[in-house]
Amino acid sequence: MEYLFIDESGSLTSDFAFIHPNFVMCVVRVKDITNLRKLVKRFIYENYQEIKNTDDNNKIFNDGEFLEIKGSSLTSTLKEKLANYLCRGNILEIYYVHVFNEEVKQYFYDDPSLIYNYVLYLALKKNLENKNLPYDDYLIEVDNRNLKHISINSLEDYLTIELKLKKRLLRSVNVEYFDSKDNLMVQVSDFFSNLYFSYLKNKSTYESLINKLKKENYIKDIYYYPNT
Repeated sequence: MEYLFIDESGSLTSDFAFIHPNFVMCVVRVKDITNLRKLVKRFIYENYQEIKNTDDNNKIFNDGEFLEIKGSSLTSTLKEKLANYLCRGNILEIYYVHVFNEEVKQYFYDDPSLIYNYVLYLALKKNLENKNLPYDDYLIEVDNRNLKHISINSLEDYLTIELKLKKRLLRSVNVEYFDSKDNLMVQVSDFFSNLYFSYLKNKSTYESLINKLKKENYIKDIYYYPNT
């Protein structure tokens, strides 16, 4: 069984693409959930006060109680520390989907689920075909905030039809939805999604880290849509 965790940063929009030019989807393949969960919890414990001091909007802590890791609430220093902390021991892989809003055909935005499902399918198909992702059963867990883009069953049905029945690239696929507060692995995907989104907004700050993660093969692929 393969486990993929998905979150996003930015907006799928054409009307405001000049303000929001990029939409990022992050797919994290977790090879060792138990170990990764321990690493996240240990990082929070070891950096508790520094994290708490940066949480101006109370997204990570509420009245001193830990809620969830939110990449958008971390400083660039903490983002680099956390990325390096988690990216060791070959326990995860990161797959990005980068959508250029200004270049997407307008009709896609009439139903946001069309482009969300489609670009995710294209990215998975590419990495299944090139053997980055193995032929296996897949459980995909998604932040339920993404339901603004997709209906409960449409993504699972679509991926089953395209990747299992038509392409025969996997045995089965099941999609489940979680509040990120209740799913530490979805929080990891949120973090890496925000990391790449932050890089797009401020390349000079994050470029060396992104290049390091690519070189060390933790960032396995970035799928651009439309392809440029």
